[in-house]
Formats: sequence, C-alpha cells, structure tokens
Amino acid sequence: MSQRKPEARTIRRVGACAAILGALAGVGALGSSCVTKQVGGGEGGGADLPVVGPGEVCFVPDAERVKVRFEPAFLVLAPGQTKKVRVVVDPDLCGETPITITGSNPEVAATPTAGTLNYGRPEAELTFTALTTGTTTIDVSVPTANADIVATASLEVEVMEAT
Repeated sequence: MSQRKPEARTIRRVGACAAILGALAGVGALGSSCVTKQVGGGEGGGADLPVVGPGEVCFVPDAERVKVRFEPAFLVLAPGQTKKVRVVVDPDLCGETPITITGSNPEVAATPTAGTLNYGRPEAELTFTALTTGTTTIDVSVPTANADIVATASLEVEVMEAT
C-alpha cells in the first residue's frame, strides 16, 4: 500500500477550492451585469436604459429602506451662476420612477420641477441657477412601494454676492 505525502493532499484541496471560488466569481460577474434597451426616440434615437437581464432579479425595496440624498449636500452660488447637483436614491429601484422637486423660494434659484430615476441608474442630475441673493431649500420627493411613504431629501442653497 502506498502512502501519499500530506503536502500533496493539501495542495490538491487548495487547488480544488481555488477552482470552485474562481468559477463562482465568474458566475457572480455575469449575474451582476445589466442589459440595456433603447427607449423613446424615433429617428433621432432615444435613451439606453438598463433593464433587468437574464438571470437577474430585482426586488422592490421596502419603503422604509429607501433613502434619498443630494450630492453635494449644500450649495453656495453667486447670482447668475449655474451648478449641477445629483439626486441619489439607495437602494436601486426596479423601474422608471418619477421624482418631484420643489423650491421654497423660487425667486432665489431656478429649480427644475421633475426628473426620472431608472433601474441601474438610481440618480438624476439637476441644474440649478442662482437668480438673486438669499436662501432657498430644495426638496425632492421619491415615491416608494408604499403609497403612504415618500422618501425625501432637502438641499440648502445660499446665493451670495460674488466677492
């Protein structure tokens, strides 16, 4: 009867484990990719929006878990200055979701009134233009799966004379 060296058995086990982990990592990489589809458009084209791809599952998040934030979290502008701000929602949403934007003082900053978030792109870029000195609060609202709960975030905007 021949005896194997313990080192050879250990090497085979490590090699088998590495092969299994490598295969699982490859499957995970394939499963996390998004598929896109062309929507809207006509002759001028449209937007490529991600859709749930083969093998992917998208779960509608619990309403209490949906969080909204602005990036950056605070703005200081001079009259006439324009700045882009991102609205980000966590976790990702499973489909096209409208957002509502309101400003407390529209004389201070021009504010977009609506936007849209999509699966795979849970963010919207908004452009604000400072009109006159003062302060305003920008509020964004995102509907959730529970009609009674709306996720919100606020952005303080201060418009000051340029120095």
